[in-house]
Amino acid sequence: MGRTAWGLLAFGFGLLMLRPSHAEAVILINEVLADPPAVGGDANGDGVISPTQDEFVELFNTGTAQMSLAGWTLWDATGLRRTLAADAAISGQGFFVVFGGLGLNNDGDTVSLFNETGILQDRLAYGPEGGMDASLTRFPDGEGSFTRHTFVSTQPFSPGASAAAAPPSHPMPEPCSLVLLGLGGAASLFRRTASTF
Repeated sequence: MGRTAWGLLAFGFGLLMLRPSHAEAVILINEVLADPPAVGGDANGDGVISPTQDEFVELFNTGTAQMSLAGWTLWDATGLRRTLAADAAISGQGFFVVFGGLGLNNDGDTVSLFNETGILQDRLAYGPEGGMDASLTRFPDGEGSFTRHTFVSTQPFSPGASAAAAPPSHPMPEPCSLVLLGLGGAASLFRRTASTF
């Protein structure tokens, strides 16, 4: 093997060694409900639909190990909204939901997550799409872009669960699939007709 090949191999191995392990966690804002729907909007499950107490911010742990969230803070555009308790923790590949009293604006706001030392971990800025009776959710969890929850599920929100866990009950086939289905059906009719002669 030539000197250049060994150099490239060593460089590639070095890059692999620098990559964070799966156990290293990144905590992200995964879902935000600023505007609980007036019908079916009991996001916190207490039996009462409340425009303030059913608001929530869902966090997602991209790592595989449990992490403490003690002292982490959630802010909106105007200031501190919540400091997480000393016993707050999030499991690996798990969710943590903060309900109520967040003061999120339906027509636009910024939600920021800071760790216990005050370092920004994640931020979501949204506009009027936050006031459409559905949450804004990352899809897929922990890595995708934010979209309206009703675009990926029949439910308006899914605190503490994956949006993918609640797929549309009657998924619409892609237009291409409908065309292929139609062509397949036409072909089978043609074969039946042709075989009867």
